[in-house]
Amino acid sequence: MSKDISRYVLVKLTDFYEVATDYLLERTETKHHSNAVLADLRLNDDRIDLLKNGRIDTAMFCRPATHKDLMKLLTDIQIHEKTA
Repeated sequence: MSKDISRYVLVKLTDFYEVATDYLLERTETKHHSNAVLADLRLNDDRIDLLKNGRIDTAMFCRPATHKDLMKLLTDIQIHEKTA
């Protein structure tokens, strides 16, 4: 059983919890960036299709981005590409 809540209450809840409205309504897993622009994320159509097609686990795919050694890995790759 669900109840409708007023817009006022919804806004108060999102402000209190400091999350996006869609996150509070369980329409997204994104707490703070519900209006992120794809161009700002540098995602082209191929990358978006890869992430949306369901053939890969996007949570697993994105996990390395939060690893503490990611910047070192990226630097090493960049050095390797320049010397190759």
